[in-house]
Amino acid sequence: MIDVDESAADLSFIARGELIDGVMEGFNDLDDDIKSQHGSIACSSLNFIHSDELILTVGYSKLVLDFLKYAASKNRQFRVIVCEGFPDNGGHKMANELASDDISVILAPDSHVFALMARVNKVILSCYVVYPDGALKAPTGSEATMLAAQRFSVPIYVCLPSILISPLNLQMLPGCSNALNVHAECYPGSLKDSSDIVDLSLNGLGPTYKMLPPSVSSKCNRDPPPQVHLPTWDYIKPGLATLFLTSDNGEAPSYLYALVRDLFSLPETNESLTWFEDYDTEESRPSHFTITTAEAAK
Repeated sequence: MIDVDESAADLSFIARGELIDGVMEGFNDLDDDIKSQHGSIACSSLNFIHSDELILTVGYSKLVLDFLKYAASKNRQFRVIVCEGFPDNGGHKMANELASDDISVILAPDSHVFALMARVNKVILSCYVVYPDGALKAPTGSEATMLAAQRFSVPIYVCLPSILISPLNLQMLPGCSNALNVHAECYPGSLKDSSDIVDLSLNGLGPTYKMLPPSVSSKCNRDPPPQVHLPTWDYIKPGLATLFLTSDNGEAPSYLYALVRDLFSLPETNESLTWFEDYDTEESRPSHFTITTAEAAK
């Protein structure tokens, strides 16, 4: 194998078409890998869903939908409670698609989660990203559901394709502390001014008109008018998820660090930290953002 110094190589002679073909081939391979992982997770549903169980989920998720539909296609009889997922109300679409496959569905308001949890056998949720320490970002309403499940000792399964595994804990990223205040605590008194948030990718506040339409707020006599904070996702602290459902069957939260080591090398992890730096500066990565081998082994 010949080592090539990429910094000294002249890439100007490469035709645009050749470059696009290579990039598109990489995207197609990634797309096939994602689809195969979704299929593998869905096919494992028979290992986790048993007859006559009552399952609860929140909002709409294509992966959770396929997971449940595959079990139903194998004549596994169960019922599903779908929380509507206000304000997007994705649960309505989820309930309709489950019912179209003759699955017994109950559509419930988000506020009924705690009252219904005592009858539930297990909770199955989707996520946006999972961190090595077991924390995750999930659709709004997932944290309340998981806290209720923990109170009644109901197991919580999170569907997790490997593409959603982060190599870094959220606390390691620059500018994340204010975002944690917004999403982990979600109390008005703890909210910080949005201008204080350095990394805007962590500022997951949605449009407030979904909760408080302008036609309503304009009638308010308060000065200043009321403010409504609408998180687009919940930051869920470690320790709530019982099992992460991957393409290799179920994994305990304590095994996430091993998954990260299998998926990401140490140089790749350090390189990913540069994505969160200030794009206006061209200084080298600060040394305190570099992960050492000892830190990675923790």
